[in-house]
Amino acid sequence: MKGKEGIEAPKLPEIDRKEALSAVQELKMEEGEEFSYNGTDFYLIFISAKEMANSEDQSVGSFYASTLIAGFDIYLYEGLSEADKRRVLFHEIIEANLMNRYSVNSKLAHETALKLEEEEFGPRDPNATY
Repeated sequence: MKGKEGIEAPKLPEIDRKEALSAVQELKMEEGEEFSYNGTDFYLIFISAKEMANSEDQSVGSFYASTLIAGFDIYLYEGLSEADKRRVLFHEIIEANLMNRYSVNSKLAHETALKLEEEEFGPRDPNATY
């Protein structure tokens, strides 16, 4: 399919949202917990309100290449409800996996993860902290 200016739109891989949801639901939600989704490994780290306030990245969920495992560290704000933590994790693991395993650019990976997140959990609350 051709997009703007006749440029071929990138083809996204098939995303198994049930596998992503299962990976998130099976977590104990403990600091340092390791888990995998679709061939990508993750290490869970919780951040406090103070750490978030001192960070350039003010998002309640983010991922970075890990220095502890061959994969990604996922940083989650500890003040989120259990349901919101799982929602944000669902989004982050899909986004990271698309970028890592399939070389999808960050904008498209984020938009795809957001679309799947809202299909699975409902629209985001504009007043929510995630």
